[in-house]
Amino acid sequence: MSQYDGALTPDCTLAIGQLDYLQMTNTYFNRAVGVYLQQHGIPVIPTVRWSDEDSFRYCFNGLPKHSILAVSTHGCIKSNEQKRMFRTGLIKMIELLEPTDVIVHGYMPLSIFEGLEKLTRFHNYPNHFEKCRKDEV
Repeated sequence: MSQYDGALTPDCTLAIGQLDYLQMTNTYFNRAVGVYLQQHGIPVIPTVRWSDEDSFRYCFNGLPKHSILAVSTHGCIKSNEQKRMFRTGLIKMIELLEPTDVIVHGYMPLSIFEGLEKLTRFHNYPNHFEKCRKDEV
């Protein structure tokens, strides 16, 4: 991986209704991979994932303030409830970590992101599905 300028930490699943210990384990795995990469000289941008308000107890732990962070909407904004929760978590992440920039992998629907561009800079990177179907979307 040293041939690249850096890496995002893995986007480990935290889903509404998923057992708490699995969410905590996935959060730990995300951070552990980031530490491993950093120890091997690879610059890391942390990927942040949450599920619901209960996950806020641990999902932002160990992440840097005033830095670049990444999020993904892929697979977690299918329902209105998921969209509401994603926006709630995104606002909480911005409030707690004050990122300078946020890399967004996947769709950026206005229902989630509208008005938040006043709080930080967002950079959208379409997912594979979007790239393949850009004429249909």
